[in-house]
Amino acid sequence: MIKKVNNKGMTLVEIVVVLLIASIIMTITGGILVNSLGYFDTTTKKSLDKQTLDGVLDFISNEITYATDVRVSNTKPDDRDWHYLYVLKNDKNKGRLYRDGKAVFDDDYYINNRDLQMDVRGFTTNGYRLDLTLKYLNGTEEVYSTKNTYELVNFNINTTDKTTLFSNISSTTQLSENTKLYYIKDDSSNNSDDNEKEDSEITVAKQVECINTKNNRGDYVEGRHYSKGDFVYCDGSWWQLIQDKSNATSPDKSKARWWKKINKNYSPLSAYTKGDIVFFEKEQCYYQCLQDMYSMGVGSDSSDGYAPDGFNGKQTYWKYIGPKNTVTKDVHNCDDISIRRTDTVLNKLDRLTESQINSIPKYDVNKTDYKIGDYIYNEEKNGIKQYYLKVLDGSGGPGSSASSGWQILSRDWNKNSAYLKGDIVLYSEAQDLGYLKAMQNINKDNNPTTWPHMLEIVNGNPNPNYFWSTVN
Repeated sequence: MIKKVNNKGMTLVEIVVVLLIASIIMTITGGILVNSLGYFDTTTKKSLDKQTLDGVLDFISNEITYATDVRVSNTKPDDRDWHYLYVLKNDKNKGRLYRDGKAVFDDDYYINNRDLQMDVRGFTTNGYRLDLTLKYLNGTEEVYSTKNTYELVNFNINTTDKTTLFSNISSTTQLSENTKLYYIKDDSSNNSDDNEKEDSEITVAKQVECINTKNNRGDYVEGRHYSKGDFVYCDGSWWQLIQDKSNATSPDKSKARWWKKINKNYSPLSAYTKGDIVFFEKEQCYYQCLQDMYSMGVGSDSSDGYAPDGFNGKQTYWKYIGPKNTVTKDVHNCDDISIRRTDTVLNKLDRLTESQINSIPKYDVNKTDYKIGDYIYNEEKNGIKQYYLKVLDGSGGPGSSASSGWQILSRDWNKNSAYLKGDIVLYSEAQDLGYLKAMQNINKDNNPTTWPHMLEIVNGNPNPNYFWSTVN
C-alpha cells in the first residue's frame, strides 16, 4: 500500500504556532538586551559619578589636612587670612564646589550634571578630627556618596587660643552660600616628606634649565629662520621651537603652531610635548600632556577644544593630575632636539668653569678701563643672562656698535658685535646663509649680504672687505 505525502505546505494552525514561539523568543531576547544595555548605562554613569566625586574629595583633602584653624560660620571669623569652602546652589547653578568665592571646577567637570552636597562634622575626642561627607544627587535621589575623616595634624598649634572654636562644628552641617567652612592653611608648618613631593616643581617652567650655548638664540627677531630645538625670548617669556614648522612666525602670535611657551601656566598660544606638566589656572589644577600638540591659537572653538577642559583636550591630549602637582619624576629630556648644532662664539662660555661664569660681573657704565678678555653681562631675562666679551679695542658700551670692540656672545650674527678671525656665527635673517666664519678681525659694518663682504677676490684683486665665508 502506497502512503500519500501531503505537499500542500504548513497548515494555518502550524503557522500560528511558529509565529507564537518566535514572538516569545524575540520578547525574551529583547528583554535581556534592553536589561543589559540599561545595566551598562547605569554602570557607566556610576563610574563617572564616582570619578567626579573622588576628584572633589582629593581637592578638599589637599586644602584642609594641614589646617591650623577650622570654623563653620556665616561670616569671616576674624581678620586673619582665611580660606573658605562651600557649595553654591541657586536657580542658576546646580550644586558646585567653590573656594574663596570662585568655582573650583567648571560645569563640564560635573559629569552627568548632578548636584553636589557637602556635609561636615567635627570631633575633639582623641585629637581634632573632621568628618566630611560628599553626596552626588540627581534631584533628591542620592546616586553616589563618599566620606573621609581628617586628622587635623596641625590644628593643635592654636588650641590655646581662645578664638579657636572647633566645637562649633560638633553637629552635622550642610555647607552652602550662607554657611561656609573657613580654614587657615599654614603650608610652612608641614614638614612631611610626602607633602614636599606634592609641591613638585616639575612643570614646563623648569625647562628653562635646558637652555645652553647650543640652543640659545636670544631675543626673537621677526623674519629670522629658526631650527627645531631653538630657544628664543619673546614677550616676557622663553619659547622653544619643537618642530621645523612655521619657524618664521612670532611665538606670541595666534597660530604660532610649534612654539612652546616655557611657563608653568597653560597657554592656548603654546605647543606642548608629551609629558609636559602645566597648571590650568581656570580650574586651579595640574595636567600632563599625553602627546605632542601644536598651538591652536586663541579666539576659536578649536582652540578652546584643545585646552585641558576642552571637548577634545580632556579626552586626547591632557591627563588630570589634581590641585597638587604630585609628579616626582621629570620625563622631559633636555638633550637637543635640533637638526644642526655647530659651535659659535656663544660656545666661548664653555671654556669657563661654572664658578667663573657665576662670577662674571654686570656691566658698569662708569667703568672705563675694561680690557680685552673681560667678560660682562648687561641684562637678565627669566634667569638667563646675555654675556659679552671684550675682543678688540674700541669705545662704547656692549651692544652699541661693532666699533666698541665688544662681542655679543650669541649664536646669531649681530651688526653691533665685533668679531675675531675664525669666529663662527649663524646668519639666518632675510637670507638663511647658515654658519659663517670671520675671515679677519671685524669692528665695522660687516653685513654678510652686503656686496662684497663674502667675496675673496674682486676684479682680480684681493678684497680688503672680505669678512665672511660659509662653513662647510
